[in-house]
Amino acid sequence: MPKELSESQGPFLKIISESLKLWLKAQCDSVESIDITLYGSLIKLLQGNLPKVKLLSTKLSFKNIPMHKVAIEAKDISIKTKKLRESKVFLLNRIPKISLEVSFSVADINKILLSKNWESLSKDLAQRLLGNVILKGLEIDNQNLILNAYDPQIGNLSAKSFTLEASEGTILITSKDSPSIEFKIPMDPNIMIQSARLDNEMLLIKGQAIVSI
Repeated sequence: MPKELSESQGPFLKIISESLKLWLKAQCDSVESIDITLYGSLIKLLQGNLPKVKLLSTKLSFKNIPMHKVAIEAKDISIKTKKLRESKVFLLNRIPKISLEVSFSVADINKILLSKNWESLSKDLAQRLLGNVILKGLEIDNQNLILNAYDPQIGNLSAKSFTLEASEGTILITSKDSPSIEFKIPMDPNIMIQSARLDNEMLLIKGQAIVSI
């Protein structure tokens, strides 16, 4: 079998890797770093097939969603070979499901929930889990999610504890005091959450996604 090649083992894969980096950076609102490793033989690549790509990115924002770290692995990628031969930024015919791991810091999550772009989600989450109050932010305490809220009718600040887990392809938040009170985060149908947990003041998510080209 052909020996797997990483981007550092040949100029051809290096061109593809740099093209990928440029394309991905252009899709992000902001990004601190992106590292890409390509695998495959030159023959397969010239035939339009890339067996595997691994990506690791830190401190990025995509479509107004800040993330601490993202790790992605995609397999069996189909490439338009004409663009490769012209040494242009390549285009993709098809990407199957990709595996992903994403981590969010407390600051990331609060920025999402308290932003104008996600105001409807924040209001819906507060209404379902806390009642007629205004969500002021959250904290992570070991395995517990602490939601802080303000009640404008009585001028009170309150904090309640919740658990968090993956359920039916999305994230389920459940009240520790009243398990019947729960909220499922609306999820893009192309994303399937397989695990979600809280650890060291971070939200850690694993799942799969289908990328549309």
